[in-house]
Amino acid sequence: MNRTKIKMMKQIITTLFVAIFLAFAGTASAQLEAYDKDVTMSLGSQPAIVLDMNEISSRDAEEYWQDFVKEYVKLKRNRRADEYYAKSISIPLVSDRKLDIYSKIEDLKGSSRLYLWIDNGGAFVSASEDPKTLKAAKNLVNDFAVEAEKLHVEELLKAEDKNLATLEKDLKGLEKDKESYENDIEDAKEKIAKAEKNIEENAVAHEEKAIEIDTQKNLIIRMKERLANVGKKKTKM
Repeated sequence: MNRTKIKMMKQIITTLFVAIFLAFAGTASAQLEAYDKDVTMSLGSQPAIVLDMNEISSRDAEEYWQDFVKEYVKLKRNRRADEYYAKSISIPLVSDRKLDIYSKIEDLKGSSRLYLWIDNGGAFVSASEDPKTLKAAKNLVNDFAVEAEKLHVEELLKAEDKNLATLEKDLKGLEKDKESYENDIEDAKEKIAKAEKNIEENAVAHEEKAIEIDTQKNLIIRMKERLANVGKKKTKM
């Protein structure tokens, strides 16, 4: 395979890789912003901040969320309620007061949803009870959405990098196979040329051998005649 064709194939592979990556990135960029609604949790139906995370699995979302909040606290798990919580923690970006937080990740078959409940010490934060803290908490969750999207796309990029490496390896294998086939063709051409020469030489040898056989047959005929004439008197002229 000449260098121009190899270069073209590599460009095609790279273009496909970029297209796939941008498609995933575009999907990830369609993240919705956080919103608030009442959601049932371990302490009953309470106002929560909700974030939908498209294309991010619940397993990844849970890992991203715990990494995100570890700057403030290490979450504890309530296995019975399938929630994570932390009591009396300080999140300066959200409030000057100590907060109790509860969170849960819901699996949405390939996507996920984060629920965050915040107790400011007197009530769960909501638009009616503590709108200022709610707004700040939404901003924090939106920051998490950006971070989660970034981590998710980085994982996609790693996977596509791996796929690209596999495709390039396959291409090198094809190039090596083609080189082997071309060598086989050259070997076959040499064998054909040699065989054609052998045929030509064989034809000459065949003709020479046919002449030798005719000569030998004539010799045998004469020898038989001589044998037949042994003991016979020669007629005098």
